[in-house]
Amino acid sequence: MPKILLAESDRISLELGRAFLRTAGVELLTCLNGEEVLGIVRHELPALVLMSMNMSGGNSLENVKQIKSDQALKDIPIVLICKSAREEELSQFRRAGINDLLLKPISRPSFLAAVNKFIDTGKMISPRFKSCMPVAFGFNSPQPFACHSHDLSEGGIFLETGNAFPLDTRLVIRFRLPGASTEIQCGSRVAWINRSGSLLKPALPSGIGLQFLDMTPEGVAAIREYLLRQA
Repeated sequence: MPKILLAESDRISLELGRAFLRTAGVELLTCLNGEEVLGIVRHELPALVLMSMNMSGGNSLENVKQIKSDQALKDIPIVLICKSAREEELSQFRRAGINDLLLKPISRPSFLAAVNKFIDTGKMISPRFKSCMPVAFGFNSPQPFACHSHDLSEGGIFLETGNAFPLDTRLVIRFRLPGASTEIQCGSRVAWINRSGSLLKPALPSGIGLQFLDMTPEGVAAIREYLLRQA
């Protein structure tokens, strides 16, 4: 059973993470104090670390640096959790070696999508289904780019495209679920990149994985209903 360390000083966020992973088939380790993070990682060797940018009692940036500079720990993925931050701060964490970013407020789909990126827990966590449909996207509106999706989950969509935007790039996307009469439009961010020539996931084509942002309740319900029909 894979171990996940959730290092978060906010007790509400900690309990949300615990609830999201309750049936996920993982062992959840929790930490409220930043000073304890490095010791837990060294002792438990978790398969994934989700860590708040602003931990009480410790320096999150220094924890990332220590983990990524340790030969025994450097391959452990780290997802940074933050509400808002200056680009300069985020750049420091990226240079230190974080593998992904999870923005607050945290929703179940976004949390599980971040976890599922690094730990294969099957359909217990945010299942993805192949779904080929036209998708329009752009920076401030769903244009001028167009491509097709490869798969879809409640938390995001993978686009088969040669446009490899930088991580965390904000995009507006628009698509229509197969058989649906109305289109879904929402914000998104580039959560990961499958670059041609150095594929992170060789089983997938080159493209970008997008995390949904600002999805309407109607959009969430439509995607959930569609995915249930595919299960």
